[in-house]
Amino acid sequence: MKKHPWITAAFGAALALLLAAVLIYSRQIIQQQAMDDAVKSLQQVMERTDRHLHQIEAAADSLIPKIEQHIDQPDMMFAYSRELLKQHPALKGCSISFDPYFYKEKGQYFSAYSYKKGNRIVTEQEGNDNYQYFYMDWYVIPRMLYHSYWIEPFAEKSTSGIVVNDIMTSYCQPIQGGPDKTVGILSADVPLSWLADQIENYQPMPKSYCMLLGRGGSYIVHPDSTRLLYETIFTSTIEHPDTALTSLGRAMTDGETGYKSLRLDGVDSHVFYMPFRQTGWSIALVCPNEVILSNYRLLLYFLLPLILLSIMLMFMPLWRLLFRRRHFAAVLLPLLVLTATSCHNNQPSKPTASDQASPEEKASDKIREQLDAYEGNRWFQVLDSLEQAGKIATCQADYLRASKYDEMEQFRSALIFYNKAIEGDKLLHIDNAQYYDAVMGLSTIYLNNDNNVELALGTATKGHETASKDSTLIGQDHTNQFIMEIGMCQMRLGRNDEAVQTFENARQGAEQLAQRYPQSPRCQESCILLAANIINYYMNIGWFDRVEPWLNMMELALERYAATNAPTQKYSNYLATLTGDKAIMWAMTGHPEEAEAAYQKFLSTDYAKSFRGVYDQAFYLEMTEQWEKLLSIALRIDSAEIKEGVTPTIDYLITSPSTLFKAMLKTGRKEEALQKADQIINLLDTVKAIQHRSDAEELAVIYETEQKEQEIAAQRASLNSQRMQAIVVVVLLLLIFLGVLFEFYRKLRRAHTLLEISYNNLVIANERAEESSKMKTNFIRQISHEIRTPLNILSGFTQIITMPDMKLDEATRTDINHKIVENTDRITGLVNKMLELSDASSQAVIDRTDNVLAVQIAAQATDASEVANAKHLKFDLQVGDAEGAVTITTNEQAATRALTMLLDNARKFTRPAEAKNEKQTELQQVTLTLKKTESTIEFIVEDTGIGVPINEAEHIFDEFVQLDEYYEGTGIGLTVARSLARRLGGDVVLDTTYTSGARFIMTLPLA
Repeated sequence: MKKHPWITAAFGAALALLLAAVLIYSRQIIQQQAMDDAVKSLQQVMERTDRHLHQIEAAADSLIPKIEQHIDQPDMMFAYSRELLKQHPALKGCSISFDPYFYKEKGQYFSAYSYKKGNRIVTEQEGNDNYQYFYMDWYVIPRMLYHSYWIEPFAEKSTSGIVVNDIMTSYCQPIQGGPDKTVGILSADVPLSWLADQIENYQPMPKSYCMLLGRGGSYIVHPDSTRLLYETIFTSTIEHPDTALTSLGRAMTDGETGYKSLRLDGVDSHVFYMPFRQTGWSIALVCPNEVILSNYRLLLYFLLPLILLSIMLMFMPLWRLLFRRRHFAAVLLPLLVLTATSCHNNQPSKPTASDQASPEEKASDKIREQLDAYEGNRWFQVLDSLEQAGKIATCQADYLRASKYDEMEQFRSALIFYNKAIEGDKLLHIDNAQYYDAVMGLSTIYLNNDNNVELALGTATKGHETASKDSTLIGQDHTNQFIMEIGMCQMRLGRNDEAVQTFENARQGAEQLAQRYPQSPRCQESCILLAANIINYYMNIGWFDRVEPWLNMMELALERYAATNAPTQKYSNYLATLTGDKAIMWAMTGHPEEAEAAYQKFLSTDYAKSFRGVYDQAFYLEMTEQWEKLLSIALRIDSAEIKEGVTPTIDYLITSPSTLFKAMLKTGRKEEALQKADQIINLLDTVKAIQHRSDAEELAVIYETEQKEQEIAAQRASLNSQRMQAIVVVVLLLLIFLGVLFEFYRKLRRAHTLLEISYNNLVIANERAEESSKMKTNFIRQISHEIRTPLNILSGFTQIITMPDMKLDEATRTDINHKIVENTDRITGLVNKMLELSDASSQAVIDRTDNVLAVQIAAQATDASEVANAKHLKFDLQVGDAEGAVTITTNEQAATRALTMLLDNARKFTRPAEAKNEKQTELQQVTLTLKKTESTIEFIVEDTGIGVPINEAEHIFDEFVQLDEYYEGTGIGLTVARSLARRLGGDVVLDTTYTSGARFIMTLPLA
């Protein structure tokens, strides 16, 4: 080698070329092999699980002919349900259920249900009024589809005495009672833990795991059990948008097969996915990148010494020359350069984000005009493009996104982007109006949609402090708006006197600003809007006697507004709103003639024919109890809602259909009322479905296009980088070893072709994903038994009454009408309880301005709870002479409501539990005793019912706690009772010294 240094260099170059080729192609081969192994492993997992599930399906299907052959022998069904459990140890339960009254001798319900309890099989007949199985998902869905069906996993507890603690999924098969006539359902219950074992026990690679998603993206199988059922793959993307995870979720829920590379739970991973059988579910194998490339790293460690050796040999002639001349530094220079270059090239490029304000950032109106030309996802795409092009600052883009989400009623996303917009106060210096609007939007969402009054108050206070230091017209205007918002928060906190004074301060500030700038439409309109908001608030809480000053303020502001260059249409709408508010105020303050005149004037306006105008008509007619006239505009209400595209919500059900239902009942139109009730029931299901999937769908479509663009850009950058590396290698090899250049170049071109094919395949896959954006959702959701039972009763009676050949005698019709009213009241009561519960955690003190006799509260609560009319108990009200004369200062309605709940609790738990088939042998006793102390009055409710264990004395006051689930109820009565009592300055406690039943003591202060 000393005689031939250039031969040594050539050998080193050849060796370097060979090693480079090995590394380039071995990485592709090893990675592809690992990915192929992962796909095969995923297929093996699915095939093995499929075999087990197929055995269950085959056994259940083979049982159907036996059931249909002996369908006239109901007692045989118990034996068949036990037979299926004996054949398959994996099953938890099996039910053979039939339509209502299919076996007339068995009554309305007949479901032969067998389930495993320890090492034995228990068989019972399932179904009663509290558990109407024929409305369950596992019964309704396969019956409507007319074929077998795997239902989504569910957790069910204590159904008619049968306790199922596992999370289950069921294979359901219809039972035919004749040609094309389904009469029942066979259901085989599989524990989710068994299905998880079949999937999770197979670990094809270290640190890898499998997961199973339901039709809507919910986790069915996952190593983190806390995510099961209650989270979807989209849940984390709501608070922290992740376009790659969103794309993966949509691909899986769309039933696609493929793989994606992304960062999952903080680990860079490859996720391989495919549809899971014919269930509509999707299974995935998650493999960390370090596992995929583990064999490649081993090869790299082995070849690294050879690579260093080849580099040394390549530069041997140069090093020998420098060494002879004693240039030791130059000997090390090539190695240092190579090392530095290698380190620089291996550094990952980091995207940079700029939030610098450009001259165009002030032109927010022009930006809005551009965006108004688009709708839906395209709106967001255009905004992203404007932001990336530097046409608009990031904080402004975040504000516009938040405003759009607020408009779309996606308040969670709106909160995120409002907070981003005002972070660092940069938006305040770019566009102070947008900054103040963002702060106001935050406060409004916290107040009205998040029920976080304290946070809303803090946000509004911060906005007021900032705006009050702003000497511009916009700053002064928003100062008054923030004062009004603070007043709204004070009202919600029960600080009414402070709120009234705060509203007055806002009024004075707004009028002073309007008078200072009489030609400013903005200032005049702010006066109008401030007055309108407070008028609406006072009307909603029934303070009609305080409305008139604000109407006068609005009227004067309108006069000033008309003198400016204000739009005529907007002025006319404000004037119509003022007229309508006057009509309501006159009507509720005892001036019917003035009210009717104002109302007729309101009807003559164009605004009255609009969507909001029709709603204002309905509100006036409801407040004045003109039910016939309200029904006469029902068609206009429906038309306006259809034209406006109103999305069903709970608030919508309360304000529109429920109002018409009430009007129909008031006017005696019971048939129409029943139809409206049926419509409300159907809308309730729609509202439930919309609310259940809103979190999963909120960001999925919005970020899909952005994710695709990022993927394509990353692929192009990767391809360009590899091309540059190939060119460098080719040039180097051309100078050093011309003989090897041709072979290497040919292989390089082949690799380039493979990359282009992969790139084209990715583009095609993206186009397919763009075309298939439809997301599958669950068909029917499980709802609470407490609300489902009355809804089903209403639906059942509606069907009976509307049957053309059904003839009912007067007694039966009266009973049905009674049941309808009773169950309607039951739904209303439940909704009221839930509304009360939503305020149960509040620490705000309830206004105590009523001077009322304590015995009067006791009497009203007794009447409201109907405890004195209960046939199963004897009720006794004990009031001493001293207590009978006691007058307390409290809130009469809240105190009566709290005591009513305690009496209702006593009445309920002294009745025998029907689900246990208990019989009453003697009358129970309920006693209400009033006891006066030095500073309080005690309402003592004592019963001889089932009692409360001492260790549950505090637990029973928690939300939704039911110690005995055989009794009906929601588990929120005691929670609300205690909350009301405490907010009145008192308390509700359980007397644990009383052992003959339960004794609750409600204490209220005398003053």
